[in-house]
Amino acid sequence: MEIDDAALARLQALVGEAQPQTDNVVVPRPQRVAIMGLPRSGSTWLHGTLSRTEGVSSVLEPDNTDHFPAALRALRGIGIHPLIAPDDECRQLRRCFDTAFGSPVRFSARRRAIGQRLMRPYGGALRRVMVDTAPSEIPVRLRTAALLSPPGSSPQQTPTRLVKTVHMALSVEWMIKNYAPSIVVTRRNPMDVLASWISLDINPVGVAWSRLCGPELKDWLDQRNLPQQPEVDCRSITAMTWVIGVLISGIAEAIADYPEIVIADHEILCRDPVGEMRHIARQLGLVWTPDAEKYLQRQNRPGDGYDVRRVASKVPGSWREKLDPEVVAEARAMFVRFPWTARYPDIAG
Repeated sequence: MEIDDAALARLQALVGEAQPQTDNVVVPRPQRVAIMGLPRSGSTWLHGTLSRTEGVSSVLEPDNTDHFPAALRALRGIGIHPLIAPDDECRQLRRCFDTAFGSPVRFSARRRAIGQRLMRPYGGALRRVMVDTAPSEIPVRLRTAALLSPPGSSPQQTPTRLVKTVHMALSVEWMIKNYAPSIVVTRRNPMDVLASWISLDINPVGVAWSRLCGPELKDWLDQRNLPQQPEVDCRSITAMTWVIGVLISGIAEAIADYPEIVIADHEILCRDPVGEMRHIARQLGLVWTPDAEKYLQRQNRPGDGYDVRRVASKVPGSWREKLDPEVVAEARAMFVRFPWTARYPDIAG
């Protein structure tokens, strides 16, 4: 049965907004662990492993508009990679991460199903118009999907709650101030990140620069003497490498300011997945399990696309075969303008 505009209005009037359940509910706070990084930096591989350690329940990217209709509301008007000041309450994001980190939420399976159904006709590019920082007209179906759908959560009550996000690289300090999680950040050679973005047609900006972040990004870049948004087509290689450079800068600054952050270097993990992942778990206070080890062994085989299966030893440096020389030259010209490039001699030259 088709859901028309009149039906949408009745739905909104009848069920209202899916809200975290906060009144008179006392829930013991679990240990919080956050995996943060860039898209295609190895964070899903790490999440799949750590979610199989002892006493862990997890939520995979509660702020991903492809996974959860409620993420459309969480990011509405602030961009796909928002820059949120540590003292900014930002209720729309709090609603998203409060629930992901364990706050109970009132919702029914029917609400989730309705939200997914309403969102289904819209591809990723059309859905992301809702996060544009520039004013835009939002289709009523998308507004209703975001309103009705519950935030991403796990029904399990466990001692540890694990949340992965690849959208908060510019707001790590906000996450620390509001949730005080143990944080592990994933790092990967930016050329390999770029090669993966190209092969999977990933571009957070898409067709509008306003999808990345709000106007406050300009001042943030100025204060750090980082390159401003290039005056190029936002779908170009130069644009993509600039976005990668900016996001890595956010991660690098957090690592410098908070030495307690655990670093998961993709290239190091690939050398000895079991040994290195076990070490990461130990640093976070997580208890290793045979299930985690079996998961890693299952993934260490050929795969492609969004599949996390890969022969780990063959992944680092694969950009040399995947990227054309002219693409490498264009990417290097942008990457070398960022201080963190010094970590990668094969880029800095």
